[in-house]
Amino acid sequence: MENQEDQVLKMIEVGGTSAEGFSEAAATAYTIDTLIAQGEKIYFFEVVEQRGSVREGRLKEFQAIIKVAIDG
Repeated sequence: MENQEDQVLKMIEVGGTSAEGFSEAAATAYTIDTLIAQGEKIYFFEVVEQRGSVREGRLKEFQAIIKVAIDG
């Protein structure tokens, strides 16, 4: 990368779930470690959505959607 003004990043959106909490749900999303292992250069990530599901009156799971910036 010679000049940051010429840099083009691609944003991918991934999601994860957990029965424990939002942090764990974000960590189970298609992980940054997996992307790095596949040779992707990661610049940053952003949690864009958090939600949960309720079944039979009880909290069932936490859900997190993250966007990850990689080389375009």
